Amino acid sequence: MSLDSRRLLKESVPLGGLLSAWYVLGALVAAIASGSFLGTLSTGFRIVGTATAAVFVVSRGVALARETRPIRLSGDLRGLLDESTVVAVPVLAWVGLATLVALPFSVFRILTIPSFLVAAFVQTAIATAGLYVVIRVVPVLCSGPGSGRATLGDD
Repeated sequence: MSLDSRRLLKESVPLGGLLSAWYVLGALVAAIASGSFLGTLSTGFRIVGTATAAVFVVSRGVALARETRPIRLSGDLRGLLDESTVVAVPVLAWVGLATLVALPFSVFRILTIPSFLVAAFVQTAIATAGLYVVIRVVPVLCSGPGSGRATLGDD
């Protein structure tokens, strides 16, 4: 099975949910704590969310690498652009979502920006790019030199 931008976007949705949940939880604790020592819990929740997302990226990326067809890139520009589109579309979708959340607050000069959601969506975009890297690199690492199996380019 090949990897396309739609599949990568679909695989990134659990990442977005995971990070959003931890970031919302961190924001709730920060609002409740309002300057007390419990405010450090807010940072802790965001760190736990990030670490959990990293574990998800690696484990899901390895599983998807086994299911997807390895790529073979040559030096032509069209092939490189096609492969770049696979990761660019879902990443830009998450960045676009972050922009949609932040834009009304910026345009109408509202002081309370839901920065925790913006941060969660931007971090999901980064994690989606990481997922793509894991999916593409694992077959190369597993093939080893001289095995005749998957490579990212011509040997």
